Amino acid sequence: MPQLCIRKQALAHNLALVRQCAAAWGATWLPVVKMVASYPPVMRFLRENGICRVGIADIDEHLCFGENPVCEQAYINIAPALRAAEVVTRFERSAVSGLDGLQALEDAAARLGKVHSVLVMLDLGDGREGIPCGREFDRFLEAVRAKRFVHIRFAGLGATLGCLTGLCPDFESMEQIFAAMRKIRGLISVPDPTVSLGGTIFWNWFAEHHGAVREKMRDMPGWNIELRMGDPLFVGFDMYRNEPLLGGAFRQDVFELQAQVLEVQTKYPKKNGTYVSNGHGEQVNAIAFKAREQALVDCGSLHTDTADIMPYLAGARLINYSGNYTILDVTECGAPPRPGDMIGFRPGYWAVARSFRTPQTRKIWLEEDGDTVCFG
Repeated sequence: MPQLCIRKQALAHNLALVRQCAAAWGATWLPVVKMVASYPPVMRFLRENGICRVGIADIDEHLCFGENPVCEQAYINIAPALRAAEVVTRFERSAVSGLDGLQALEDAAARLGKVHSVLVMLDLGDGREGIPCGREFDRFLEAVRAKRFVHIRFAGLGATLGCLTGLCPDFESMEQIFAAMRKIRGLISVPDPTVSLGGTIFWNWFAEHHGAVREKMRDMPGWNIELRMGDPLFVGFDMYRNEPLLGGAFRQDVFELQAQVLEVQTKYPKKNGTYVSNGHGEQVNAIAFKAREQALVDCGSLHTDTADIMPYLAGARLINYSGNYTILDVTECGAPPRPGDMIGFRPGYWAVARSFRTPQTRKIWLEEDGDTVCFG
């Protein structure tokens, strides 16, 4: 089975850079830990380094390892009405985008004798969660004012861009946020309301324009910008724009997937045969019907997102995956691997996320960079 290595020094390096940037830009940072499914060693690392608040995207995330995170938690997704009591019990803040969800949280908080904080989510055009700006947002505010919410504390606004359609932030979208800030001012029930911006598509834009944003916010004193994201810590790269993150030399090697070679054979795809969709619903042209040296590696789609990994082995090319296997073309490798060899892969976001949610994938916490072999 594959194993996922986590380099503590790389994580510490990125954490220092994120903190430095956020402080310089006049923002706070909410680390989103869904990529690592609240993996206990990572959560302890954050806590030991003074991170007392994290963003959780899955109510049941803790079940992956059977341990509730000790850090104070914010539920960053829309709170499901049928699980409102769990949200109020386990999270100090959640997100809402409608009156029904807000009422469910109010009722749950009343039953539990608690006060629960909420961010009202805006849809700036990406089409994911949130109330569209304009008349829909105005109607929501009117409906909220007509009711009496005793156990809800309005903590600010939130917005997500990039994750669904790749829509990038710009000054037009920020103007929509500023307009919403002015409109919701009468409902805000905390002294330091938050504008929470995610995902990481906001990072590079904010790095370039934070001065102009802060200048605009002078007209609305008391509001804080929160950068709600995990990629600067865990990925160290702007996946949306396929470019480096601004603000420093972020490390992109926090994670390495390692898997064992099971078989190396010369394969001869059958030319004259009937082909239908393969085991995962794709039409394949029998790998262009040519002989190739092929290696089977034990990190298939049951264990990770194999569309999101890249082999470090020079000359190797990922052909496809099937069940437990990832299949590599190693014809061009100067020294083809042998059965029993371990091959390293650079995993992308979703490969890491699935690996943390797969018990069969062993997790290795590396205290020092030199604790692992570098492949390539």
